[in-house]
Amino acid sequence: MAPYTLRGIRFTCEAWQKINGACPITTGEQVLDLYKLNSDPALKLMALGICAIAYRFMAYVVLKMVKERWLGKWWGKLGRRGQR
Repeated sequence: MAPYTLRGIRFTCEAWQKINGACPITTGEQVLDLYKLNSDPALKLMALGICAIAYRFMAYVVLKMVKERWLGKWWGKLGRRGQR
């Protein structure tokens, strides 16, 4: 989200914050360059959405496993095979 929020912003600084008479960072683009975020934000936003959906799916599966006790059923079947 940084490229969407920082582009076009101008920064100022106090006299005591200046280095060699100038502010160290004056634009949002300089911040993006500093952190190597000055690239296509659409691709990164899509990746964030995919990660969120995958996380939700995995959380759903884990909760479903715990609620329905899938692991207990699987372990019970495995234990019975060893007794034959």
